[in-house]
Amino acid sequence: MVVSESIGTAALTDYVKQQSRIESLHSSAAVHNDDFVGIASYNIFCGVAVATVFGAAFFFDLFFPERYEPKNIRWSWRLSAVFVTLCTIGDALAFTVIVATGKSWISADTQDAEEIAQEKINPPLVYRHNGRAIAATVFLWLGLCATVASCILMWLYYQHHDTYGPKSHTARMRDDLIEENADTICANCGMVLAERL
Repeated sequence: MVVSESIGTAALTDYVKQQSRIESLHSSAAVHNDDFVGIASYNIFCGVAVATVFGAAFFFDLFFPERYEPKNIRWSWRLSAVFVTLCTIGDALAFTVIVATGKSWISADTQDAEEIAQEKINPPLVYRHNGRAIAATVFLWLGLCATVASCILMWLYYQHHDTYGPKSHTARMRDDLIEENADTICANCGMVLAERL
């Protein structure tokens, strides 16, 4: 998601600069690229939302694995994961459709239109001819796959956590063994102390 967000932001910046440049050079010109500007902005939101939810969850689970979380907080994490996953699905579908079928266009009076037609337009008006827009789309789909996998993993983690607690099977076995040995050692120490007294 971060790569798609970054490349999409670069493409967004190119189209916004193009709009400013053309409209400042030609008084009657208006560049219409709101569809790409809108979906690229939404792509930024989705990237930040995914990073916030899954990044925070990873951070807390890494540094505080045995923390107590009330049931409503555990459900909040799950529902947040589903929400950002659905947002990302919508983002990927809309971004793909807009890049594949959309284009920006320029309206101007006749004289400005002739001057604009002779200029080299960069980035291309047809979105699918823009390499950055295509790259952002491809990386968005890869990010979507990772987001879906992260959502599934989060649900499985909380299912495991609700059943067994935060520790793995091996860690639980190790702790049980240490606890049993500690009880045995304490019992043996007590017998030795009683004999000495």
